[in-house]
Amino acid sequence: MRKKFFIIVMFIAGALIASGQSSQLYSEGDTIALQSLSNRPLLEMREKPSLTLAVGNLLLANGTIHLIGRLGADDDCSDVSMHSIKRNLKSGLAWDNNKFFVNQLGHSYIGGLSFNAARSSGFSFVQSVPFSAIGSLIWEYFGETEQPSINDMITTTIAGTMFGEGSYRLAKHVLDDSDTGGRRIAREATAMFLNPFQGLQRLLDGSMWKVRRNASSHRDEEMPMDSKNSLTLSDRYVVASDGESHGCHHPIVAISTEYGETADGEGHTCPYDFLALDAAMALGGGQPVIPRFNVMARICSTPMFMNGMASGELGLYQYFTYEDTRLGDSIRGPFPFGESASLGPGLVVKCRQLSSRLALEQRLFARGVILGSAESDYYHCRERQYNMGSGFGASSMTRVEWDDLLRLQFDAYYLHLYTWRGYEPDEVRGMESGNLNVLGDRSHARLLKLDMQLQARLSRHLDVALGAAWFSRNTHYKYYPKSHKSSYEFRTGLSWNF
Repeated sequence: MRKKFFIIVMFIAGALIASGQSSQLYSEGDTIALQSLSNRPLLEMREKPSLTLAVGNLLLANGTIHLIGRLGADDDCSDVSMHSIKRNLKSGLAWDNNKFFVNQLGHSYIGGLSFNAARSSGFSFVQSVPFSAIGSLIWEYFGETEQPSINDMITTTIAGTMFGEGSYRLAKHVLDDSDTGGRRIAREATAMFLNPFQGLQRLLDGSMWKVRRNASSHRDEEMPMDSKNSLTLSDRYVVASDGESHGCHHPIVAISTEYGETADGEGHTCPYDFLALDAAMALGGGQPVIPRFNVMARICSTPMFMNGMASGELGLYQYFTYEDTRLGDSIRGPFPFGESASLGPGLVVKCRQLSSRLALEQRLFARGVILGSAESDYYHCRERQYNMGSGFGASSMTRVEWDDLLRLQFDAYYLHLYTWRGYEPDEVRGMESGNLNVLGDRSHARLLKLDMQLQARLSRHLDVALGAAWFSRNTHYKYYPKSHKSSYEFRTGLSWNF
């Protein structure tokens, strides 16, 4: 019984607090103001942040995730008890050995939930950031039996802030209170997935099914956003370059989203008012469900120049990279790799009129990587077969458009990671018992990705899309022979722009 005590209390308390506060967002003194602005969504009218609601949401999020793990996964880490909590509080921090998906995407999403626990309760961006860290602490010490993890706290806090603010803005952008029917259901479902707390509040206050006029928020950070979106269904052929494997075909669904403006001659001081997302979902073929999930968001920027021919801006950006493709059960390739916490400068230049029909956009980025990951040829401890580390990286995007009929885009990505906390050869036995508290093999890895895509317009919303990519990893180990792995892929599909 004691094993379930904490999680039951956390879940029930969060549910009661969140549901109770969702219907009491305003005091009686706000009744007249609410009546005069009854055509506005309630979420956009709230000016007073509710700490009680934020705490309730935070407890509800952690309690729900733990409950899902306890009921749906055969994993001892969900068997929380007072004994495990005391042990966690006394133990130090460690580098954990969980799966790449869990450490990179799982904790980023959980951090986003913790962030939105406050953001959807009326708090500003800056005020919501500490909630990602607090949510991580609650989870690491009270939500699971494993020793509190350094890498989880970094990812949950830093990447969670990006995921949280990005999903918060996208959810508000998706919603349309004037819509009806199937499109309204699709909008509400999408917004609920992006930001469950906003969806819960809309469900409880009735906004989810009310039809009314939309109203723009009066807060600068919540102004409506321009966005470019595309959904692409492709056949993807992927194979290792060493000739030791047979290539495999599998369908993927890719989504590309950009909201906000770049190089528009304005200074931007509102974090995450520009965000670019490139993600994919594999449909079978022995591939991970999510083989790619890359995000770039602007923290701030200043204009450099602007004239009739071109414009440019210099900014500070945050990055998240996740690449995971299977090349075969017996083949170790350049995957997986990524970065969960990185920050650096970026330059964006737009040339709108190279000729009467031709336009060019060039983006250049550099970053310092606080925490990243790269596939290891030797490290295999529990569920982890990759090294973690810190380092630096760079990327670029060149996009050429011809009269909105053809688009050619070339992307280059480079990542250099140093795994500085490793193990000695005589400690390999600790790997077999799963007790190694290290970043991985003492090594440094260089990763390179080159990607090219051509899109040709078929109709107003439909394009044919052709693409190719090459991936490479060079790893130099301190105690093992160096390794070079590479692969390439080809894509053919149709893209719907909306």
